[in-house]
Amino acid sequence: MLLIALIQVELDFTEEQLLNRVMWVAWDREQTILVGDLLTAHELGSQATLHGRIKNLQVMGYIKLSIDKADARKKHIIPTKLALSHYEKLSMQMESVLQTR
Repeated sequence: MLLIALIQVELDFTEEQLLNRVMWVAWDREQTILVGDLLTAHELGSQATLHGRIKNLQVMGYIKLSIDKADARKKHIIPTKLALSHYEKLSMQMESVLQTR
């Protein structure tokens, strides 16, 4: 019998920053962001690095990619329930810290 354990992997700094941008656009603007838009975040790394981190976020289940219906070259990044849960946990931790002061 083979047992498989699901382990939530910690996000590195670049992945966290990319996910922050995805969530900000999703919540604040009520839109999705394109992969190409995230690849312009040169302060976080090269396009190859960012593309790899976007792929990591997808494999870890924080985002899903959706091909644009009008232009198949464009991929929309959509936060998943796991991403929402990640930010809910962060929010609860921040509230807990503030309540202990």
